[in-house]
Parts: sequence; C-alpha cells; structure tokens
Amino acid sequence: MTEITQRVQALRELDILDTPAEAAFDRITEMTARLLRVPIACITLLDEDRFFFKSAIGVETGSAPLTKGLCSTTVEQGKLSVVEDASTDALTQNHPMVNQDPHVRFYAGVPLITEGGHAIGTLCIMHTEPRTLDEIERHTLEELGQLVVDQLEHRRQQRLSAAQQVAAQRSQKLESLAQLTGGIAHDFNNCLMAVLGNLSLLQETVGQDPQASQLLGNIQSAAGRATEMAHELLTFAGERTPSFETVSLGPLLKSTTDLVKSGLPRSASLQLRGAEADVAVRADATQLRQVLLGLIINAAESYDEPSGLVELQLGRVGDQVTISITDHGCGMDPSTRARVFDPFFSTKTPRRGLGLAIAQRVISDHGGSIELDSSVGSGTRCTITLPCSDLPDAVKDKRELPETASEQSPAGLVLIVDDEPDVRRFLVAAIAHLGYEAVEASDGHEAMDILMSDDPKPDLVLLDTSMPAISGESTLALIHEQLPELPAIVMSGHDLPQVRERFAGMKVQQFLQKPFGIKRLRRCLARMPAAKSKGR
Repeated sequence: MTEITQRVQALRELDILDTPAEAAFDRITEMTARLLRVPIACITLLDEDRFFFKSAIGVETGSAPLTKGLCSTTVEQGKLSVVEDASTDALTQNHPMVNQDPHVRFYAGVPLITEGGHAIGTLCIMHTEPRTLDEIERHTLEELGQLVVDQLEHRRQQRLSAAQQVAAQRSQKLESLAQLTGGIAHDFNNCLMAVLGNLSLLQETVGQDPQASQLLGNIQSAAGRATEMAHELLTFAGERTPSFETVSLGPLLKSTTDLVKSGLPRSASLQLRGAEADVAVRADATQLRQVLLGLIINAAESYDEPSGLVELQLGRVGDQVTISITDHGCGMDPSTRARVFDPFFSTKTPRRGLGLAIAQRVISDHGGSIELDSSVGSGTRCTITLPCSDLPDAVKDKRELPETASEQSPAGLVLIVDDEPDVRRFLVAAIAHLGYEAVEASDGHEAMDILMSDDPKPDLVLLDTSMPAISGESTLALIHEQLPELPAIVMSGHDLPQVRERFAGMKVQQFLQKPFGIKRLRRCLARMPAAKSKGR
C-alpha cells in the first residue's frame, strides 16, 4: 500500500470529507488569522484528487482540484513550509491561487499528522502581500496545527462513543427481541404440538382412504414447515444450538427447490443437477436448508427482468461435498464483492432474508466454507464446500422404506404434566391409543396432589419443562422425593441440549423435542423400562 493510499485511507476513516462547517474548527481558523495577522487561514484536507476546505477565513469553503505547490508541498514534506513570495517561487508561481483570485503572495502551512503518522492535510495561512514568519509565529502556527489534530481526534472519539452507544442500544433491543422471540417460539411449538399430535393420531385411524391420506399429508407438510420456522425463531433467540445428524443431500436439495419455487416469479426456473448422487454430510438440516433458500432467492433476484435460470449443482471431490448455486444475472463489482460477507451489508432495499454473513457463519459451524465468484454482467456462482460423511445403512433404509410400527409397549399408568390444555388432550388420547392409562396435571402442584392421594401411583411421568408456578426441574425433584425410581420423559419446545443441561444429575430416561406425533411417542415409550400392566 503506497503512502498516498495510506494517507487517503486514514483521512476517510475520520469520516470528515464533505461534512458541514463545525464551530470548533472555525474557531481555530479565526484564532489563527487573528494571532498571525493574515486575511486568509484554512484547514485543508487532501483527498486523492482534490482539496477539501473544512474551515476557511478569507476564501470560500468547499473543494478544489489537487494542484502542486502550497498545501500539497506541505503534506509531501511533512513539516512546516513557508513561501515568502509565491509569485517568484518556481513551485508555486503557476498555482491557481497565486495567478488568479485571491492572488496569494505569502503562504505558510503545517501538516496535520495523525496518530498513525499520516499527513492528511494542513493548517495554512496566506496573505496577498509578501512577508516573513518569525520564530515565535512559526511556533504559534505549529501549536495551532496540533490543536486541529487534537480536535480531529476528539471528534473521532465522540463519533466512536456515539456509535458504541448506538450499538449498545441496538444490542439491548436485540436482546429484548430475542427474549420475546423465544417466548413466541415456545408458544408456537405448543400450538404445533397439538396440531401435529392430533394429526398423527388421525393418520393412524383414517384407514386406507387415499384422498383423506393426501389431505392429511398436505397438512403435515405445512405444519412441518411451520416447525422449521419455530426452530429458526429459537436459533435467533439463542436458544437452539445446531443439531447435527447425517443428512442425505439429494433429498434435501430436492425438497428445498420444491419449497422455494412457490416464492419465485413464474418465469424464473430452477435446474438441479447431481441430486441423484449418494452423498451425505453431518449437518443441521434446518439451518442448511435456510442457507440454501437464501442463496437461491438471491440468485433469482439478481436478474433485472423477472425471469432467469438458477442452476444448482451437487458434487463430490475427494472427501468434500460441493453445492454450487449459479445465476447469469447482473453480477457484482469488486467493491460490492469485497463487502458481501460483512454483517448487515445488503444490496437489497428493503433488506430481507438470511444474509450472507449469517450464511457464512452457519457453514463455518458445519466445518465448511462458502466462496463467491462474480463479475458485473456475468452473473454469480456461490459454492458451499462441506466435509463428506458416510451415509449409514440405517439412514438409507429410512429413506427408502416406509416406517414400520414398533412393538406394542407394555401398558401402565402415565402421569402427564403440562400447562397447555390442548397438548394434554392430545397426550391423553395418544397414551390411550398406545394401550396406556393416563392421569393429567396442569402444573407441579397438581402433580404432587395426585402423588399424595390414595389413587394408584403412576409408572411413568411425561413432564414439560416450562410451566408456571413450579418449573419442570423443581417438579421432577419433588416427584422423585416421593417416588425415587419413577421413570421420566422430559418434553420441551426449547433447545434440547440446553434442556439436558438444566436436568443434569436428575433421573431422566429420555428427552422429547416438541412438537412430536404419535410415532415418536411410541418409539420413546418402547425404550422405557417395563411398566406394570393395567391389571396390576
């Protein structure tokens, strides 16, 4: 980087070019003109190809073309420069300010040198008559120049403090929004729990009616997308860590393109190649799908006309899997391309979508990388690279074969503790469908009343984590004081890794992520210790 480039960069970091007049700088130029008895005093800043007069007495403020001599010489020399008669000096006699209005004859200037050592401008004085500058006046001009530098630094610190204050306020707003979002996501999950739960029961009882099965499948697909939205809300709220599993990329890409087509113009087209490849990665499927959705939408919106081809290519190179998203739209210039992964940067108005900064973070969390190749008029290719993972036989079987029902779990009495009535109604119905009896409680107090009564004691507790009055952890602790060996299944709409931490050291056999249906409940119960039969 050249000295001129460094100087210009240091100047622009001050964010002072083309700013309105400021009283602090005007006072310095007025003081300079008065103390040194000159009609003209200026604070000049040197950009790449122009002067910017931040403050001036005796001449107009604004900008002027960069010209050799006077201020540019002061900046180049990096020290006080004095020209007693500019009309006879070889470096200055052809300067516009010398041979045109105001016909400067005397000039003296000191460089404004930043803490980084870069001369970014001058404090200068001028007169229309030749004169000299004695030692005291030279020292005075240097001290006033330092005062300008100090004011520039003070201004920078003020702006930095204001920016930090804005950032702190924004952080507080985001924290409050995250808390609100987390609460909404939890309530949303409970609603979905009732929808998906009762839907799963209905699917098991509807029989072989193909039309009913199709309609129920449509409902389940829509509710599944809503579940993913709830997961995204939890991620934003900081309540969800990536849930890694072996993901077959072909089906993921197919379902993603099917999902995104409804949101694109009809004239836009998607072309998917390589989806038949038997490749897999360790990934959080929801987060990876959201990244792909954002990139596909970006590609589709790169066309000036509401039409264009977006190409998706899945491939494998050695132990790496690549997913490329290519468009032939407007492309990006080098300055845009350099900033495209910066936080909060977007070329869209209004800004929406996942954002490439977040996409880059998600892919990095997956042990991969995301690269972008683009030029104006030639389109953009975005390539995601991820470590390949072997696709286990169990995943292949699950992908290729319909799920079979588990063996019937042994019957028993299940204590259901959840504060949501709709969730309890589904769980009671599901428990009965699976051959169990159920007793329900809306909170920890009711659960303890049931345990302390003379009624039969439960063989299993199915417990929610977030309830009023008494938390799930406290409720389970009270239950185990009465029945230390009672098996427990903890269910939650919050992030399960965090829930497991909350219940660390407690006797919990399994955790269930809300929302869930009867199939997951059946599998979960089948893995529990044998319960007593109804006729115990």
